[in-house]
Amino acid sequence: MAPADDSSAIAVTPWRHRLLAPSPVPPEALALSMALLIGVVAVFLSPPFSSPDEQAHFFRAYQISEGHLVADSIDGTGGGVLPCSVLRALLVVGPPPIQRPCWHAMDFPLEPDARCAIRFAGSAVYSPVAYAPQALSMAVLRLAGATPATLMIGGRLANLITGLVALALAIYLAPTLSWALIAMAMTPMVVFQRSSLSADGPAFAVALVFVALCVRTAVDDATRIRWPRVLALALLAAALGLIKPPYAAMSVLVLLVPPHRFSSRWRWAGFGAVVVVSAVAAVLAWSLPMARLFESSTSMRAQLDFVAHHPLHTLAVFALEITSNWASYLRHLVGILGWLDAEIGWTNVVVLALAGLALVVSTELRLGLRQRLVATLVMLATAYGVALLLYLAWSDVGSDHLSGLQGRYFIPITFVLPVVAALGPLPAWVRRLRAPTGLAFIAYSAVVLVAALGRRYYS
Repeated sequence: MAPADDSSAIAVTPWRHRLLAPSPVPPEALALSMALLIGVVAVFLSPPFSSPDEQAHFFRAYQISEGHLVADSIDGTGGGVLPCSVLRALLVVGPPPIQRPCWHAMDFPLEPDARCAIRFAGSAVYSPVAYAPQALSMAVLRLAGATPATLMIGGRLANLITGLVALALAIYLAPTLSWALIAMAMTPMVVFQRSSLSADGPAFAVALVFVALCVRTAVDDATRIRWPRVLALALLAAALGLIKPPYAAMSVLVLLVPPHRFSSRWRWAGFGAVVVVSAVAAVLAWSLPMARLFESSTSMRAQLDFVAHHPLHTLAVFALEITSNWASYLRHLVGILGWLDAEIGWTNVVVLALAGLALVVSTELRLGLRQRLVATLVMLATAYGVALLLYLAWSDVGSDHLSGLQGRYFIPITFVLPVVAALGPLPAWVRRLRAPTGLAFIAYSAVVLVAALGRRYYS
């Protein structure tokens, strides 16, 4: 008897089974490939100097690329003596916000010997760590006779590649966090800032790796904590503080590591102290000498004295500001691009926020209540640090209002959110949905970003 023809069994495979079937290509690798593609598109689609203060970041990164790690004092504020052509690049493009793409206007010789004194107080106080990728790229391109346009594009690409390498490393270190971190690192705002010359790009990169390494150290009971791990955590914590001082508060996240991983609580406390002190020492060592270059709209010393004498009042001001304007900060956090003039629309903000939250809570991370409380306190302390720095620098002494706060300053804090909100073990079908949801999140974010930039600069 002839065997029965079972070809029909293949043809009727349910669509949901095909959707959830394992792929020969790891979905995380596909996500990183998509991230690289949309990042390159953002690099070239965004006109020169189209992200907040990108002209100041350009000047500071160029200064560091020449080996000048500390900015000069120009007329009492931060700046440097740079080639006149880098200032000309800004002048021919026009003062920000830029209205049109004009890369060709910057395509002229660099002429490094013709120098001008340029002020860029906003970025002069940043440490070289904040511009390491951009400056290294510019240093190499200068040797090849690059134009200002090429220097900017090269710096943007270096920032992008650094950010994606950091994301890949974070996924490797903490695979249980992979889709949550991908979601937090692929919102339109993060993609846009990572594809510019902004110091936000390195801040996001270091924060991603630091959070992932803290989580890996906390959950990996099979591996002894040796000095290279401690050194890596200390250096990452110091780098966070050097890029932006309030992010030094994230160093406390090392307390996710439970005491039983050490032979005594004293060793555990010493481990935490090494990492936290590294961050605080880095902040003080760089920020105190650089304070002379900072251009503030108020007396920081008087404001600090007010905060010290009225801590609860200051805390109430911060809490009221954030709770009263949470919707505005959420829009900034997810995506108001350009010089805060290229909005993605409320519908897209809500869709991306809910999809990202779904990926965060579906993280299967088994942590205790103490560890979740530590992560929550780290998020609150870092947010307070961000608000405090802006209050000291830009608000009137004793003011009841907080000036200068933007949602994007909270982005590194969102990388800690999976530690707080992860639900733990989930049904198999939920686990299989994470990768398709994450890939759809990236695709949706990419479409939203391109549409927003297209409307702003090309319509």
